[in-house]
Amino acid sequence: MFNPPKRFLQILFTLALLVLTSAACSTLPEWSLPQPKTLSATPTPADARFQAVESALRAAIAGREDVLAFLIYQVRIERVDFSEDSTMALVWFALLDPESGETIPGELSLALALQSESSWRIVLQADPDWAEKLAQTPDTLLSPELKERYMPDVQQIPKDHQVFTGYRLPWPGGTARRVSGSIGHVLTYKTCPSTCLYAFDFADGTMFPVTAARGGRVKYAVWRWPNGNTEHANYLVIEDTSTTPTTYQVYYHLAQDSIPPELRTPGAPVYQGQFIGNADDTGPSTAHHLHFHVHTNSGYYWGTSVDIVFEDVADNGGRPRTCTEAAQFPDYGAQCARGNWYTSGNYGDDEPPTGDLTAPQAGQIITTPLMAISGWGSDNKGVASMQVLVSWDGTWKPLGAPQTVSPFNFEADLCQVGVPDGPFLLSLAVRDQAGRVSLGMPGQRLLEKNYNCNPEPTPQPCIPGPQQAALFTGPNYQGACQLFDLGDYPNGTALSAVGNDEAESVQVGSGVMVLAYTGENLEGNRAVLLEDVPNLADHPLGANAISSLSVQLRLPPPAPPQIIAPHNQSDLPPTELDSLTLRWSGDEFSKEFRAELNGPGGFYRTLEWQSSLLWEIGVLPPGDYTLAVWARNPAGEARGALNFSVAKVEPPPIARLEALSGVQRTTAMLLRWQALQNEKNIDHFEMQYREDGGEWQGWNRPLQATARQAWFVGQPGRRYEFRLRAVGQKGDAAPFTEQPEVILEIQANCQPDAYEGGDPGDDQFISAAPLEVDEVQDHNLCGLGDEDWVAFPAEAGAAYRISTNPTGGGAAVNIQLFAPDGYNLLGEVRPPDLAQPAALDWIAPDDGIYFIRFTPFDAGLMGSDVRYQARVARLSQVFTPTLVCSSLLLPLIWVLVRAYLKAKRQPLR
Repeated sequence: MFNPPKRFLQILFTLALLVLTSAACSTLPEWSLPQPKTLSATPTPADARFQAVESALRAAIAGREDVLAFLIYQVRIERVDFSEDSTMALVWFALLDPESGETIPGELSLALALQSESSWRIVLQADPDWAEKLAQTPDTLLSPELKERYMPDVQQIPKDHQVFTGYRLPWPGGTARRVSGSIGHVLTYKTCPSTCLYAFDFADGTMFPVTAARGGRVKYAVWRWPNGNTEHANYLVIEDTSTTPTTYQVYYHLAQDSIPPELRTPGAPVYQGQFIGNADDTGPSTAHHLHFHVHTNSGYYWGTSVDIVFEDVADNGGRPRTCTEAAQFPDYGAQCARGNWYTSGNYGDDEPPTGDLTAPQAGQIITTPLMAISGWGSDNKGVASMQVLVSWDGTWKPLGAPQTVSPFNFEADLCQVGVPDGPFLLSLAVRDQAGRVSLGMPGQRLLEKNYNCNPEPTPQPCIPGPQQAALFTGPNYQGACQLFDLGDYPNGTALSAVGNDEAESVQVGSGVMVLAYTGENLEGNRAVLLEDVPNLADHPLGANAISSLSVQLRLPPPAPPQIIAPHNQSDLPPTELDSLTLRWSGDEFSKEFRAELNGPGGFYRTLEWQSSLLWEIGVLPPGDYTLAVWARNPAGEARGALNFSVAKVEPPPIARLEALSGVQRTTAMLLRWQALQNEKNIDHFEMQYREDGGEWQGWNRPLQATARQAWFVGQPGRRYEFRLRAVGQKGDAAPFTEQPEVILEIQANCQPDAYEGGDPGDDQFISAAPLEVDEVQDHNLCGLGDEDWVAFPAEAGAAYRISTNPTGGGAAVNIQLFAPDGYNLLGEVRPPDLAQPAALDWIAPDDGIYFIRFTPFDAGLMGSDVRYQARVARLSQVFTPTLVCSSLLLPLIWVLVRAYLKAKRQPLR
């Protein structure tokens, strides 16, 4: 056998690596991977920092299958903004259609680049530390407004949320534009994930004219920023007070100076279909487009979007979606238009609405607080609302609520509005569905009010103070009267001014209550009076019936009793075997209590008035119960109620491990079990084990109710015993069995695989086992911490899949791919569990010999039977690179490397 000297082989191996990394013969093609996870071609500025950041972003998004945007689109860096100290950078990038290469019009996506020693670390929005790092970005680098917009909180669909209607697509009727994004703001490219679930981006590649989707008045207008400005956007916000609550329409990324001058003033009216500006890409934008959404935030131009529907869109109930969004997220709308083109039905409305008042008549004198008003409104596109207006000081004010049905009639309270006596004007304002308002003042007429809204009160001979009461011999507090201070008044002598059985009305001070009796000495029927009684004949006590009374400080009525949910002695919900005591509590004003208990099968029991706070009810049959408890004091009663259940006692669930014994050549033990009794009530399983006959100890791994097997990793040379039980949903469980159900012993030693020859075998990259592409190698994990290295040749631009397949002993290994230097990690993947395969797809950037490291999925996994197959398969070619010198030499180099690696694995003689 050929055994070259070790020094010679090391020199040969080093020369092979130098040839692969040499660029003397020709230049490799610029990096480009035409797959959804990659960057598209991006112009490279002269700044070396840009190149380093671009390379870092390239590596960060490769293989990121958890980010949907990188699976669907290609990526192009638009710009990189570096901090003053060059330790941080904002990476602004656009998304591209992978087939056409067209830029997807929308807001720019954002990533963070952080300087770490000599390299840049990329933080994406899907990373767990995104919010933390974004918050640490200096305000001089990223404004607080944009920082808040890119925060990762995802806007959710609220339960039973309001849907706003009456909108039309915001461009001229009869023309079509594409929807370039909607729910993607939150679910795909996440350019404003916390506020834009109901936002839309529209584009057609031009600075197309934008029209109002719905009418209103200008709230905010910004028009001065130059077209293409990357930091500041031009926008128009329209306030719509016809909705409840008031809504605000945001038209974002408008062109410079395209907002008409008459719409640059807050309060200017805007009607549906009116031209309001041209679309552009001002602000953080990828291309000419309009960003549109509606919110309810009155204090700022931006706010959390609300659900709206367009009347001229048939898809998804009026909600445009791109076909990509409809396919990826059908729960948000599965319909889309061909090519994403939608035609507007927003033709505007040039004809204002009309209307008139039919009542009251001009010149009428109003002598009552309520005034009857009627009128009508009309419009060719439909009336949205009709508001009656009133003026007595030169300012028009709304009178009553807006009317929505024509003709209308209602009554308005002039005193409530504050109309003074004298002449006043009445008119009408009609608003149509497009937001246009009627011209002039329809129905204007002059009226006169002649009614005193605050007449002087009629003086009374007896006016009780807060701690007094008054009796009157006549109804409505007329006739002879008498004031009573705090105290008892037992007979007619004490009621001398009114007399015995003569009272017909009562007034009660705010701080007292009156206990009125039909008999003398505070006896007979009693009534507690907390409010004035203008006519005792209408009261249960009756007129001419008070013979004695007591004036006491007012007690508030008692609060409803707070009922304590019944529990048994184990502090668990009650069962049919428990003797129960029902308990409650009352506030300081509760004097007595009574109770009723209703249950299954007509069960009914009562407890009469008492001062106790408990009811010893005893054992109850299983079923649902309602306990009602009343509290009372002289001021009134209050009721509280509680529903509870008495459970039927069921036997605990039973489960057993499947019998298993013997010696096995793996530290991974697969334990299986079955549910034998009351399976539907199982909440979880508990397992215990002991090692070498020691004490039983609980296995802390959670075992859900649906689980029927679990992997346990032990230690070589040990003997393990197991037992298991099921735990019910109420915590009930049978005891563990006395004897173990499974007894297993793990073999202490193991037989290594064929690639472990020599020292250090295949445990280091320098002695890695050669692996031909599409060849399958059999390995095992022999010894704790055993790892296997293989080397294989790869051609630049070729796609490979590195995979492992378990063939015994619960084998599962992690895959790590290293560069030809054996140190730089290019990619890694872990299997989901023991006895599971793993695979890593990769495209070789250069010709070379690459190394793969296989390590145990679990640090304790080993044994002769822990076997797996390793394979490197070549996939379809992504692109064909220019043939360079290293490509021509690769087969020769691979022959030399194979000879070197095989020699390394043979013991030196």
